[in-house]
Amino acid sequence: MKTRILGVIAVVMTLALAACSGKKDYANVIPENASLVASVDLAQLLENCELSEADYDKLKSEMGKVLKDGMDAKQTAVIDRIMADPLESGVDFRKRAYLFAMPEAKEAGILFAVSDKGKLDALMDVMDETLEEADGCRYMVPDGKSVLVYDDSALLLAASSVKTSEALQQEVLEWMSGKGASYAATEEFRRLEAAEGEIVIVTSLDIMPQQYKMMGAMGLPQGVELKDIKNLVSLCFEKGELVADVEALYLADAVRNMAESQKKLYGGKVSDKFLAKFPADALLWTGFNMDGKELYTYLSSNPVIGPQLQNGGMPVDFGKILNAIDGEMAFGMWEEQGEPLFSFYAEVNNDDFLSELDAFKFLFDKQHIRFGIEDNVFCITNSREEEPEKTLADAAWVDEADGRLAFGIMNIRSYATLMSVLSPGSAPVATAMADAFDYVMMYSDGYDRSRLVLVMKDKDTNVLKQWIDLAKKMNGLN
Repeated sequence: MKTRILGVIAVVMTLALAACSGKKDYANVIPENASLVASVDLAQLLENCELSEADYDKLKSEMGKVLKDGMDAKQTAVIDRIMADPLESGVDFRKRAYLFAMPEAKEAGILFAVSDKGKLDALMDVMDETLEEADGCRYMVPDGKSVLVYDDSALLLAASSVKTSEALQQEVLEWMSGKGASYAATEEFRRLEAAEGEIVIVTSLDIMPQQYKMMGAMGLPQGVELKDIKNLVSLCFEKGELVADVEALYLADAVRNMAESQKKLYGGKVSDKFLAKFPADALLWTGFNMDGKELYTYLSSNPVIGPQLQNGGMPVDFGKILNAIDGEMAFGMWEEQGEPLFSFYAEVNNDDFLSELDAFKFLFDKQHIRFGIEDNVFCITNSREEEPEKTLADAAWVDEADGRLAFGIMNIRSYATLMSVLSPGSAPVATAMADAFDYVMMYSDGYDRSRLVLVMKDKDTNVLKQWIDLAKKMNGLN
């Protein structure tokens, strides 16, 4: 009896293992060396849109018209069935979709989970698509530049800007086979899956096109490569605001060492010291605290910038200027009667560097720019007012700025006003923006984390719904 029970248990375990291993996880298709991977919760995004039943029916109707254009009755019936229930397509839109791109964005793909290959086969067959078969996959090359391929777990549409359709087809089939190394086995993917947000992205700097890579690498210490500088970005669409959390992923030793060096650049935290120097309607304001000597040391160690600083390759002595900075700094921009104005303040420990600016005095005078030092604070500005009547010290976000490592704000109404003055043709768009958007702020509490928040005027409605309503209004669909 005992033997029979153990035998039954063994059979059940074998069947369970077969069920688990017989169908690979669709995320395994993502290649290990992807430079950008985005995870998208389509179902949650749709829910955040808060579409009314009428809007949803209209959206389905419009999509149906596009999809059914030129189709026969049999094909139209299939589309109607899928529009009524998207799962009838065989694609599981309840699971997260993945977008990925390879280094320099030369190849990219969008990946979906397959819930029922039979239904997907039926869809392809009724659409009269001619598909090839290889290694358990069905695939097609719809336009000579992209490849659509699927098996019982994944549906992938991939495209390339440099490869032939034959080379891309071979590469995509290799990804689908699971024989190569997968991004799903990396620490980056683990972080991606653990993060909260409707859209979560992990990206490295080698996603940049080749022509920008040299520029991007100029500021990097020796031993640090673009591919090793990675960030995790989580986007949450909430009531009244879009929140983007950014975390630096220090996974390589050289990058961790670089980060440790950069920590020394901060001289402290932001306070409200300079807020009263800027008008309440300032377009832009940013504050941070810097140790200028550490900044000069850090830049001097850079293999490209260092020799220029140390060997007199610059038009001014930046060493003298940077070493004088010692504490809080603030920069702001605003406009008066269509004229852009700015001010920059910095705590300094000496005035020796002022002589470095004398060479530019003629140019400064022509632009009505003045500079000087008072109470160990350097100021350079083109504003004619000493201090405004209403200032940023009374702004709604002041408490958010206090005590941060760095803080920045952009007033969207002020931006829209400036755009209307500089480009009168953009006034209707600028007005619509000013009516809907309030401000954007970005701040950092830690050396490896920062947050960007886009704040709307309406604090009670999901930001995604507000964007849809704004788009409808601007296109006369309300």
